[in-house]
Amino acid sequence: MRMSPRARQFSWIIFLLLWGALAFWTFSLSYSSTFFHYDLPSRLPPFLAAFAGAIAIPVSARLQFQRATLKQSSRLRAWLFHLGAAFASTAPLAVTAAVLSRVRGPMHLSGDDALGVGINFLLLVSVATLSVLFMAVVFIRQHRAEQ
Repeated sequence: MRMSPRARQFSWIIFLLLWGALAFWTFSLSYSSTFFHYDLPSRLPPFLAAFAGAIAIPVSARLQFQRATLKQSSRLRAWLFHLGAAFASTAPLAVTAAVLSRVRGPMHLSGDDALGVGINFLLLVSVATLSVLFMAVVFIRQHRAEQ
């Protein structure tokens, strides 16, 4: 059963909205604790960097799937590009954490802030790894089906 292009586009938009809501909730958990006092200046930049990376990963996957499906690129090239893009999407969070750990004032990461950023970084790397592995499995199955 093949989906029409319009249905495929609609399902992609729904997926991206749901993924965005999940990523927003996951990476904003550090704001919800009532036991610790978190400063917005030190929490907002890492949150935005993690959220942007979490959105960039599925966007990269979709673009590379499209390129490979339309034969604009080989599956291997599409997979390698997604590999680079997925792990490059973790860089803004790492850079943000490095910069905020060195600045003084309200944006400086405290120990609690740094722990939250580290957990978010591990989550983001996990999402990147899973997307790369998922794409590899799909491309291998497509290749085997063609033979």
